[in-house]
Amino acid sequence: TGSLTIANNLTVNGNIKTTGIISGSSLPPNLIRNSYMNILDGNKPAGYRVLGNVNLEAAHPYTKGFEGPYVAEKPSNAASSVDTATQANPYWFRRYYKGSRASRGGLADGWNGLPDGRILKITGNNSAVHTSVMFPFESNVLTNKVHFKAWLKITSGSKVGFGVDSGYRNVVRGLIITKEQTDDAPDGWYQIDAVIGTSEVTSLNGLAFSMGIEASGSFEVYLALPYVANLDNDTWLPSVSDMLSRDGLTVHPSSRNVGIGTDSPEGKLDVRGDIRAGNSDIYFTNTNHNHTGIGNKSGWAAIENAANFGALMILGRAGTSKGRYVRLWDYLQVNGGMDITGNVGIGTSNPRTKLEVAGTVNVRDRILRNGQDFSKAGLASHNDTVKVPWGTTREWNIFVSPRVMGREEPDSEGDNALLKIECWARVNNTTSWKNHARYKYRIRNGDGRWYDENSGRHRPLVNYILIPR
Repeated sequence: TGSLTIANNLTVNGNIKTTGIISGSSLPPNLIRNSYMNILDGNKPAGYRVLGNVNLEAAHPYTKGFEGPYVAEKPSNAASSVDTATQANPYWFRRYYKGSRASRGGLADGWNGLPDGRILKITGNNSAVHTSVMFPFESNVLTNKVHFKAWLKITSGSKVGFGVDSGYRNVVRGLIITKEQTDDAPDGWYQIDAVIGTSEVTSLNGLAFSMGIEASGSFEVYLALPYVANLDNDTWLPSVSDMLSRDGLTVHPSSRNVGIGTDSPEGKLDVRGDIRAGNSDIYFTNTNHNHTGIGNKSGWAAIENAANFGALMILGRAGTSKGRYVRLWDYLQVNGGMDITGNVGIGTSNPRTKLEVAGTVNVRDRILRNGQDFSKAGLASHNDTVKVPWGTTREWNIFVSPRVMGREEPDSEGDNALLKIECWARVNNTTSWKNHARYKYRIRNGDGRWYDENSGRHRPLVNYILIPR
């Protein structure tokens, strides 16, 4: 027992075992995730949990003078002491010096520092059954003691403990640091560097390694840069890929595929869940990719940069009653032409022709038929009217006079009727047609009713223009 100082070289023909820390040795990986506390869940560091009446907050590193601004001159808004320092009013230590915790580059700016690091602010009291703070640990380890490092400041409260079940039943256990110790430390920040025994476990989550706080009333405690590492030959660490493969993230050892939400990724990246891209672009950069059936499985869909089609392909959900199915729920603006190979329905989901409109159509310009202006005079013969098939033996032709289109001259047959309806029928089921019936209408002055020019009587026009299906 005791200490040993060696002035020269030491040769050992055997093993050296230590139960403490080898000063100057390289440090194993930190088992605490989000130790910089720059990944947030609301206003607290993500992954950190509590038991009892305890509140957590991700505080700016300027708070309580953990570090100061890296500037040449003292800011006009500088705090008068480290204990009154905040993000808005930081404590200035001296020219280009952030303080003894991180002299040049710290958690908040500086020379080669982080821009978004945080420290943990812990407030509350012991009114509940337990008072514990639990860290987000790597879960796949085997350990019975750890190397623990951190910076601690107790503004109010009596003592803090780190270790197994610390804070459970409001009993502070393990390594205990008192308020007097932190008050005596430089700037009130006590540097912890110790070995702490734990239960032999494969996960340090929860109360396997926790932080407990004791106070006669309310407490206010700060913790920065927590570090927990495995040590000695009684413990075990996984591979780097195994450490990455946790909490839904998997790096497959044989395929080397990455899975999120699955431990059996089927592609280079396999995500089972939502994917969100905020303020970003998504590019399909493989310019020689063709449609290879991706998404053909029932229920699948795909977006492809298809070289053989020279276009971005959107393949809808497969296996529906309509085949592939894509639905657009919101406003759609097309800044170019549209090439549609199937039927188009407006107001109907089952269009029977190239264009079917279940509703009113408002045409603000002309109607063209085979490139000709359908509103011109001289196109009033039955071959140029609107043809509505009725079974296989009859065909209705509806013609609106050029007078209705804003013209004054009669049509090519000399009729001045505003509306003309013709019924053509096949002759003995041959290809020849004959005029079966013709109805010509005007609007009578006075009451605005339709007037049948053929019979001189008022006929209900609706009987003639409601065409049977």
